[in-house]
Amino acid sequence: MLYYQPTVGRSWAVILTVPAHVVQQLALNTAVPLFVMILLFAGVTYLSLFLVLRKVTRSLVVLADEAGMIAQGQLEHALPVNNDVDEVGQLSKAFEQMRLGLKARLDELNGLLKVSQGVASSLIIGDAIQPVLQVALRNGACLARVVLIEESITDAFSSTTNQFSLGSASDDFKQFDAEILNLTRQRGMLVTNNLSRAVLQCSAKYSSSGSIVGFTLAP
Repeated sequence: MLYYQPTVGRSWAVILTVPAHVVQQLALNTAVPLFVMILLFAGVTYLSLFLVLRKVTRSLVVLADEAGMIAQGQLEHALPVNNDVDEVGQLSKAFEQMRLGLKARLDELNGLLKVSQGVASSLIIGDAIQPVLQVALRNGACLARVVLIEESITDAFSSTTNQFSLGSASDDFKQFDAEILNLTRQRGMLVTNNLSRAVLQCSAKYSSSGSIVGFTLAP
């Protein structure tokens, strides 16, 4: 390769002769490192995109499977929810909340159906009221009690009183039936989450219990 450079104000010029392989070697020395850097950058970018898209794809596949299970009425399978704040994480939380909401609603409807069937299936009050007590224990209660009295009876716990209970602690709280009944008659409903501060005259033995809910139902 020839390089020609004329001089200013002179009648002569400078001519430089460089072998072609030297120029090519210089070009290779410059291009090869740049090419390697481009390849490394492309590889890292591809790997990052692959990992990110793979994670997103897996999450979407799980959400699609969960949506199919919800559509089929299978609400027992819990959706794994991560703490990511991205759109996929928020969508997972929304799906899980929807599953829990639907499950709670279906459980409630199923409980009401069982209560209706149980009450209608027997004329014996003791058998008919058992489904009501069973449904009342579903949300973690330790006992459920029902006391049936007639309005014309002044003594709430006379021989005609019907008392039904279910749960591990039913016998322990039997002594509070009369007091709870009187309070619910006055207020219509008794709700307390701290027995040590409640209006019930309970002993210290039961002050650690979580809460009591009592209400009256008129015929």
